[in-house]
Amino acid sequence: MTTKIFPARQENQQRRAENNDHPHHPPSNGASDAAIDGRFMPAVPERLLPKLPTFPLEDGWRLVYDEETKTTYHVPLTLRDILFSTEDDVGAVYMSQGQTHNWLISLLAELLRIHLGARGWSFLSDVLIRWEIPGVPDKSPDITAILNPTVAPTEEKKSFQVGSDGPMPAAVIEVTSESTRDQDFSAKRDIYAAVGIEEYLIIDIWNDRSAPWQLHGYRLGASPYYQPIAPAADGGITLQSLGLRFIPVGRERVDLFDSTTGERLRSGAEFRVMAEAEAARAQAAEATIAELTARLRALEAAANKDDPA
Repeated sequence: MTTKIFPARQENQQRRAENNDHPHHPPSNGASDAAIDGRFMPAVPERLLPKLPTFPLEDGWRLVYDEETKTTYHVPLTLRDILFSTEDDVGAVYMSQGQTHNWLISLLAELLRIHLGARGWSFLSDVLIRWEIPGVPDKSPDITAILNPTVAPTEEKKSFQVGSDGPMPAAVIEVTSESTRDQDFSAKRDIYAAVGIEEYLIIDIWNDRSAPWQLHGYRLGASPYYQPIAPAADGGITLQSLGLRFIPVGRERVDLFDSTTGERLRSGAEFRVMAEAEAARAQAAEATIAELTARLRALEAAANKDDPA
């Protein structure tokens, strides 16, 4: 886990250390929002703030999603966070681009498997796809969507052969990285169109860092080449083959929605939180019913005592 630290700000950290300046908490009353990179962020609730002194937000932060307010906050860092960042830290952490790439792929694959797996879809992550087409190089897309495969890859079988293992993938998703971004927009796009993959989505996390992540969608039509899918005003792209709408949320995540119902797809962690909350409500309801039943019996007993007949 790597917390976001601005290299240009490290000199400030060193200067404060040399001057023995003490890091500080942001205002504890949460009355004002904080500005980072020219953007204004919601004030962090007191209960989410670290117990130790923190550096200013401009030096770095951790993104923490709060279930209570349904808001993602930029939580300032302690010296311990900077010096000893670990994978055991609780919360959604703003990671370096390489880690963000892997984290985003993992999250999207989980959402897709949870919500479409029961409908016959299989979603492969970084699995070699053998097209079985002479002259066409095999590729390992970040996420490959295949409907009703006959054979699913296992730990022993780390490739998918079109034809013998199932049909041609219906859609492919690539998340850009520094080393592969150019290929995602050129060679890979041509290969996926050439083999007949219906839709191709690129999630560009290496675009202008002052802008939200950008989605680029492509679909096969009458032309041999992909035709761009026009994004909506919110930057969202709908993949018709999956019946899903992908919407970037700043530079933090990509939300998925059912294109028919509009319902947002929830992760396994969210379902666990919802299940725990529902169980707590059910337990409270049972306790209330038990209490009311006891009171009713007491009233009936008192009434019978007062009425000898």
